[in-house]
Amino acid sequence: MASYFQSPSPATLSLHIGVLIVPPIQLLDIGPIDLFAMSTQSYFNISSIPANITAHAIPDSQLTISYISHTGPNTTSDTTARLGLQIDTAFDDPAVAPGNLSVLMIPGPPPGQRPPESVLEFVRAHVDAGVNLVTICSGIWVAAYAGVLDGKEATLTAREGPIVDMLKDTFPQVEWRDRRYGVDRSGKSELWTSGTFSLLVCCGLCFVALADCSSFSKLGLPTGWTWWAVICGRSFRL
Repeated sequence: MASYFQSPSPATLSLHIGVLIVPPIQLLDIGPIDLFAMSTQSYFNISSIPANITAHAIPDSQLTISYISHTGPNTTSDTTARLGLQIDTAFDDPAVAPGNLSVLMIPGPPPGQRPPESVLEFVRAHVDAGVNLVTICSGIWVAAYAGVLDGKEATLTAREGPIVDMLKDTFPQVEWRDRRYGVDRSGKSELWTSGTFSLLVCCGLCFVALADCSSFSKLGLPTGWTWWAVICGRSFRL
């Protein structure tokens, strides 16, 4: 393990993650964004992680997280836990224009809820621009309503039940799979979908860790091992 961290990371690019909020979102579903925030050098420093490992964490200046909603900046989005979530970015902000995000993450609104057309247009524009998409649990409804999963493989939110039946009936053009998480790389964007909320962290960890995830590996950061496996001194792969 020591030889794996011999020199500082050569990271030179920035990682900009847009979190698309379609209220009211399930509070659990927004959790994976913290995997990125906790992979920064400042967090490693306050966690007393050894310097040779901290050198490979994400430089704080190279990570931007934008919370985006059709309600616009300086608004508060409802969550299932009655905790208000501050929105800081609107759809027309140049910083989150199609192609300017590294990743667009969609935590789950209520299953079956159809978002406003402006939300669907935003999702389509980013996927068309080659931005990687990550849906968490029922966030897959947003992507499916946008049509970006048509003809693609995607993960069901559960193995069986009325919500699964609704997904299959509403979006028969999607190639549904019963998996913890799934990745479709047949188009310009990587389309990451996860199952129920109990599996969302698995999807988030895999997105951070896998070497062939272009958004993360372009930073020049070591990939293939989860940060938490490194911290715990374990040598397993997801």
